[in-house]
Amino acid sequence: MDKFVRPIDGKSSKEEALKQLSMNEALFKERRGQCSPYVARWVYSHGIPFNALDNDEFCQMCEAIGKFGPGYEPPTQYELREKLLSDEYARTKSLLDEREKEKIKLGCTIMTDAWTDMKRRSIMNLCMHCSGGTSFLKSKETSDVSHTSEVIFQLVDSAIEEVGAEHVMQVVTENASNNMGAKKMLLEKRPKIFWSSCATHTINLMLQRFGSLKRFKTIIDQAKNLTICKGIFFPKCFGD
Repeated sequence: MDKFVRPIDGKSSKEEALKQLSMNEALFKERRGQCSPYVARWVYSHGIPFNALDNDEFCQMCEAIGKFGPGYEPPTQYELREKLLSDEYARTKSLLDEREKEKIKLGCTIMTDAWTDMKRRSIMNLCMHCSGGTSFLKSKETSDVSHTSEVIFQLVDSAIEEVGAEHVMQVVTENASNNMGAKKMLLEKRPKIFWSSCATHTINLMLQRFGSLKRFKTIIDQAKNLTICKGIFFPKCFGD
């Protein structure tokens, strides 16, 4: 007998509808609880990063397997190395081709982001964004050089050349002083390209300034002490 509750008809009362809805929610929760341990075991056994489960592709995979139902057989290693890999390459290439068309039609933005990896290496990423989405251009390790305005300008300028200067409408970076220096250099060479500050970084700086005001600083410091607790077991923050 099917455990799922069938949809109600138009003659059912409000009480019956609420009861059936509650039963459906309970069954959904029960079945999810039966599946989740297997997902967790796979994650733990193979060292899968937890944030990988936040990816859209993982959610799409789970949804597709759920629609297939019982008896699904995962692809073999050979299929992953051959046919499926070729298919995914073709799909990705098609997406990139579409973004190239959008770039030519409406223009694009060059975006940069500097970060430090787990080995303390300094990395500079460059991406292209158009109406079709964002595409990765290249990544360069810059651990052995200072992040001067000249270095940043050269990296951005080379990305513009790679994409095609006639298609680039603007460059987006954070507001660090070295980026602002690179902005001036780009303006001299390519006066038709805008250099815009990252909106997220701008808002972050605004909030930091707000947080430094006397009327807000005290309560923010108290909140930090409450949440960080400097390594002490959480209940001790409240004096047990």
